[in-house]
Amino acid sequence: MVSVLLIFMMNAGEPTVSDRAFKSFEECKEFVERTSGIPGVVNEEYMFDFESSDGARFTGGCVDAKVLDAESK
Repeated sequence: MVSVLLIFMMNAGEPTVSDRAFKSFEECKEFVERTSGIPGVVNEEYMFDFESSDGARFTGGCVDAKVLDAESK
């Protein structure tokens, strides 16, 4: 079973890892697109970069939790 985490930065700040784990990359993608209100904002590599209506810039992506854990060691 895959566990996917959402990692994002707001206005080029510190990276934040979501508390929620998604069951698939597609579920993570749907969450980002629903939350942002921008269909297609997540690319084929499950990365995104967009500006919200209030001018905040969000960048990040959906990442396999196992890969993230391995990279942090």
